[in-house]
Amino acid sequence: MKKLVIGCFLFLLCSVSHAQVYQSGPIKVQSLRVANNVTYVRFSPALNACEGGYHYRMHAKVNNDNTALISSLLTAYTAQKTLGYVFVSGEGKACSPSHILTLDMIEFSQQ
Repeated sequence: MKKLVIGCFLFLLCSVSHAQVYQSGPIKVQSLRVANNVTYVRFSPALNACEGGYHYRMHAKVNNDNTALISSLLTAYTAQKTLGYVFVSGEGKACSPSHILTLDMIEFSQQ
């Protein structure tokens, strides 16, 4: 029993948390790149969580299965609406060709 408790404690201690962070706006969807399984987004201004970097000009990605979020991004882009908040995960490492944030949620602001 003691080994089980110690094992669980070590597992929890070593687990990496992917906490969600947010940035308040106004933030504009500057461009979108749609690929087979993922849509990439570039924001203006760039997200602080990217730490000044970018992933081939993009700041975050969204799985194309998330149709509500993709649809909202397309609406914001085509209507040139600003976002009040952008929620991402995967922070703690600068955006680069080998790392990009995951877009989890957006919040529209009243125009």
